Amino acid sequence: MQASATGFLVKDTEPAEPVYVVRVPVQGDGFISPSVTRRLIADLTDRPHHNRGPDQRLDAPTRREREAMRLIATGHANDEIAPQLVVSPLTAKTCVSRIMGKLDARDRSQVVVRACEYRMVSPGRPAD
Repeated sequence: MQASATGFLVKDTEPAEPVYVVRVPVQGDGFISPSVTRRLIADLTDRPHHNRGPDQRLDAPTRREREAMRLIATGHANDEIAPQLVVSPLTAKTCVSRIMGKLDARDRSQVVVRACEYRMVSPGRPAD
């Protein structure tokens, strides 16, 4: 992901999924195979944070946007985020776009990485 990948697909992916995965970056999102997500989160949360000061970007998202970040990081699509935030799907999509802008993230995968870095999610902890 740090090398600008927009996703990660494992070899044993179902045949219909690659078509979806190819379309995802075109829509501005990223894709991580579900079987890899837990390992990715574990790797990111286990990394030492060498003298890293507070990241001002975390201050930029509102409380509501941070809630949406957690939902993104736990695998929720915009249509699933909307009812959780009690907003329309279009508003949820706008919220996700604003988060990506504030975090300077190219896609949802980078939002997941940021949520892990900020310890908003961690492996083994059930999604709220």
